[in-house]
Amino acid sequence: LIISVAGLALDVLLTKPNRDDLYILRQCKFPRLKTLIMYGWSNVSVMALKMVLKHNLAHLTELYLETPIDVLDVCPNLPLLRVLQCNVINAHNLQLCQEHKFPTLVYLSFVYGVDDFVLNRLFYSFPNLKHIGLEFDEMATSLRKLLLYKRAALSVLHMSWNPSTFWGVHRKKGQLDVEYWLKHCRNVRSVVLDRDYVFDDDGQIGGVVDAKTVLSQLLPHVKVTVAGGECTYNLCTFAAFCGLV
Repeated sequence: LIISVAGLALDVLLTKPNRDDLYILRQCKFPRLKTLIMYGWSNVSVMALKMVLKHNLAHLTELYLETPIDVLDVCPNLPLLRVLQCNVINAHNLQLCQEHKFPTLVYLSFVYGVDDFVLNRLFYSFPNLKHIGLEFDEMATSLRKLLLYKRAALSVLHMSWNPSTFWGVHRKKGQLDVEYWLKHCRNVRSVVLDRDYVFDDDGQIGGVVDAKTVLSQLLPHVKVTVAGGECTYNLCTFAAFCGLV
């Protein structure tokens, strides 16, 4: 099921009452619905969404959203969920407990604010991940170990970094620090850079080095690519993983 508001005027989207935004989904239960795509919905009421997921859409296995959410707004209410794609996912509230373990989920993107604290909880809560999208706030040192001890290889690590925090206090970190951080990463087949990053501190005067080139040389066993810049890239990736195209 695809529900799109992408063709509506912006002023309609911004002024539409939240109580009406899930009207269609609140009217009936959908016990046989497996895939839901809510394209263009950036201001859905999270409280209403949680209730709809729990009571009307509990059999979903694949969900695409554009409203920022906490991962715990969704996963406990969808026990069969395999794929969760959302523009902004918060995972800071995950705990190392059995209630926050979701072994059915294999695709999770895009989680923001990732540091060692969040990263450890992600790998604990979702032990069977094949595809994960992360924006790192820091060079999380536990990444190498978490990948190494993962039962099955990670098919895709889609990564980005927060330019205001990733390079440390006074932006003193650079290309060599990234190389040290990632050089021993194993058990991952593909790294997708969220944008065409470059390093400008390689020691050469006026030197600018493409991050894709650096990581390809650093990780010869890993396929390194750059995500497409089109606005539908995440939707297309989601659809391909779900076998919809």
